[in-house]
Amino acid sequence: KWEQEGGVFTVVYMTVEDDVAMILRLEDELREDAQAAVKSLQALGVYVAMLTGDERKAAEAVAQTLGIQERRSKMTPNDKESWIRGKEQDMESGLNAPLLNVSNQDTVCMLGDGLNDGPALAAADLGVAIASGLQLPCDAADVVIGSGGAMLKRFVQALHFAKRCKELIQQNLVFAICVKLAALTLAFTGHLYLTFGVLSDSGSLLLVVLNSLRPLAWEFIDIPKTP
Repeated sequence: KWEQEGGVFTVVYMTVEDDVAMILRLEDELREDAQAAVKSLQALGVYVAMLTGDERKAAEAVAQTLGIQERRSKMTPNDKESWIRGKEQDMESGLNAPLLNVSNQDTVCMLGDGLNDGPALAAADLGVAIASGLQLPCDAADVVIGSGGAMLKRFVQALHFAKRCKELIQQNLVFAICVKLAALTLAFTGHLYLTFGVLSDSGSLLLVVLNSLRPLAWEFIDIPKTP
C-alpha cells in the first residue's frame, strides 16, 4: 500500500520474540517555505545545490520537488567539505558558475543544521547554521539563524536586504568620491572658495548620512508559502 502511495520513505520493523509487532514508516517532511525560498534564491541569482547524506532516491525526490538541479547524495562530512572547497577553487579559475553571486563577487555559502555539516560550514566563505540545539554547527558557522517559524524565509530576506545595503554603500562611496574630485579640481584651478569648500565637505557628509538612513523605510520581500 505504501509503495502504491508513492513517496520516499524508510520502513522500520519492530519485533517481539521474532514476531513483527509494529511497522513504522519514516519519511522526511519539507518545510512549508522550502520551495518558495529556493525559487526566491534562484530569482536573486543564487545557484542552489543540495548536499545530503541520504540515499540517492530520497535526494532525487526532494531536489525534484524543490527545483534544485545539482544534488549530491550519500555524502559524508568530509565529502561535503571537499565539495565546498572544490567549488571555491573552480570559481577562482573561472570554470563553473558560483553558488552565490552578489554584485559579481563569487562567494560560496553553506546552509546547514546537522553535526555532519560542521566541516562544510567552516570551509565555506559564508557558513550559515540553523540553531537546532547542536553547538558544533553554530561554532563552525559565521552566521546563526533561529530554527523556529519560517526560517528559510528569513534567510532569503536577510540575503536580499544585505544585497540592497551593499548597493547603498557603493552609492555613498561613488557620491562622496565625485564630490571630493570636483572640489579638488576647483582647488587646482583656483576657483574653490573657503565657503564652498566647507559646504561641499559638510554637505556631502550630510547627504551620505541621510542616504544611509533609507534602510529604515525598506520592507522585506514577501515570500509566499508554496500551495
